[in-house]
Amino acid sequence: MGKVIFIGLLILLLLAPGYSQTYPRDQNIVAGEYFLNTDPGEGNGTPIEAYYGLSTVSVNLNLDIPENTVVYIRFKSSNGTWSAPRAILYKPPVPNRGAYLIAAEYFVNHDPGVGKANPVEVDYAGNIRPFIIDSLKKGDVVYLRVKDSYGRWSAPNMAVYNPVSANRGAMLARGEYFINTDPGVGHGTPIEIDPFGKVVLPEISLVRGDRIYFRFQDSFGRWGPARWFEYQYQDIVAAEYMLQYKNGSTSQIKSMTIQPHEDPGLAFFKALSDEVITDGSNIDTLYIRFKTNDIVGQWHKFSFQEEFLSDILALKDLPTEFKLYTNYPNPFNPSTTIRYDLPIKTKIRVTIYNLLGQKVRTLVEGEQPPGRYTVLWNGKNDAGQPVASGIYICLLKSGHFQQSHRLILLK
Repeated sequence: MGKVIFIGLLILLLLAPGYSQTYPRDQNIVAGEYFLNTDPGEGNGTPIEAYYGLSTVSVNLNLDIPENTVVYIRFKSSNGTWSAPRAILYKPPVPNRGAYLIAAEYFVNHDPGVGKANPVEVDYAGNIRPFIIDSLKKGDVVYLRVKDSYGRWSAPNMAVYNPVSANRGAMLARGEYFINTDPGVGHGTPIEIDPFGKVVLPEISLVRGDRIYFRFQDSFGRWGPARWFEYQYQDIVAAEYMLQYKNGSTSQIKSMTIQPHEDPGLAFFKALSDEVITDGSNIDTLYIRFKTNDIVGQWHKFSFQEEFLSDILALKDLPTEFKLYTNYPNPFNPSTTIRYDLPIKTKIRVTIYNLLGQKVRTLVEGEQPPGRYTVLWNGKNDAGQPVASGIYICLLKSGHFQQSHRLILLK
């Protein structure tokens, strides 16, 4: 017996050409049945559930059957006559139709067995991400095999490693940094390198005069020399402001809370909004100053104008955290509204995925100021085509923050 495989059959049968009978041909179909290999007799097969009473009928059979099984189908007309059975010989689907990569692995020289080698990352689109193999020697044989969405592993493909004398094909594999004193190659603080060899710099605390050193190792295991620069300036770590009124008096000096890398001007307006300023008619001048770990800045003077007041009032209702709300309505057809909050100016992306992790639609991508936002999804993909009913994932991503919700499209 062959391998049991799950199949779906969609059959459209017309009564007129389907029956061999002497009765009038304008009859309706009132019943149907199927059997496998051997005919049990009219009316003794397995009944087929369908919408009957018309001259055509659509049938969807989901059967677990071995390869080369013969499926017979016949129908009964409204005059009580059964049609001759029609035979369908089951063959498995075309091997690669609709398949995509879901996994990959590699091994060096000796095969540990399917599914037991070193895993290689495969992205949502079925592409193999770049990967690095350490400690290869000349003559080593590297094997790569992949697994498709039908669960089938390929035969391993091989490549013989021969080191090159120059930098051909080399890419960054790892990096490190240290401050002032070299701890030795490979012993600095690690720096992230993404799969495409791009350096992702960390946040580093420095004071004026520090020397920071960077060095990197390529995909052939070679470390480059440490290169340094001297740090001269520090990020703003605090800010203060003061108000001068038209009668000559001044407010107390008050502190502002500044988030890392936040626009100081935005922090300034947020701080003023905390004052619950609703009328600026009695304010003459604004003063603000910033400081770092080693420098306290001078006061900067600003004339109070009406646009300042409108900016302050606009910021009073700013969100304090990232948030993706549940879409409304949900379930939906044909469109739904998605709301999200941004507490700071940042680059964001709002994307719709299917349950296989494949991107369906990018709704928002780019930099946005802080605020509360809504975006409409009309149930179409990036090509403008309607998508099928089902469950989809909405993902909001900004830097290290991400949040997702499920959307249900019903048609």
